[in-house]
Amino acid sequence: MRKSIITFVALLCIALVSCKKDSKIDIDTLEIYTVQTDGENFAPDTLAYYETSHKSDNMIQKIEYYYSNGNLKGIEKYHYKGTDTLPYESKYYGPDDKLLSYYVLSYDKKGNKVMSAAYDAANDELLRRETFDHDNNGHIKAKRIKNANDETQRIYTFTRDDKGNELTMVVEDANGALVAAERYQITKLDAQGKWVEKYGIVNDVPKTFHVKK
Repeated sequence: MRKSIITFVALLCIALVSCKKDSKIDIDTLEIYTVQTDGENFAPDTLAYYETSHKSDNMIQKIEYYYSNGNLKGIEKYHYKGTDTLPYESKYYGPDDKLLSYYVLSYDKKGNKVMSAAYDAANDELLRRETFDHDNNGHIKAKRIKNANDETQRIYTFTRDDKGNELTMVVEDANGALVAAERYQITKLDAQGKWVEKYGIVNDVPKTFHVKK
């Protein structure tokens, strides 16, 4: 009996190791370029910054943020509990691997993220909260930035197409005054109708060019 138990445990360990080795890591890159304009003509110019998202079994593991010269700016690592497929927190590290801040994440019953609370890693002080509203398809339609006293500082609202691609973004302050507005001109879609390349346009002038790889 004891021999059977030992054999079972050994086989289980081998299976778990095998599953871990077979877990595929998918890496997606987002590049942001400045835009060069010449009258009515415009085109991508220099790389401003980029980031890479690392996923395993479609679960985000970390996002690496880079300067345009390729130097690492920081890494945000995501953590899960048990068999949960949604992270309960993320931790942001500087390029020297020093923990700078961490974020506690909350979700609704549909799995939509409804809040992210940011804390200073040095003293656990609450820095700010971000709350999110979603449409019927689970896409974010509004985001509110609140300080540690729960006072709204900024309100972001988004419009989207039927595939969930952002078409416009408007930023207002706590009094409803316009802070910024941007619309997006999508120039390339993937097979699922999601944007792959797009321009960010401010006051009818292209400012940024976004590429997903």
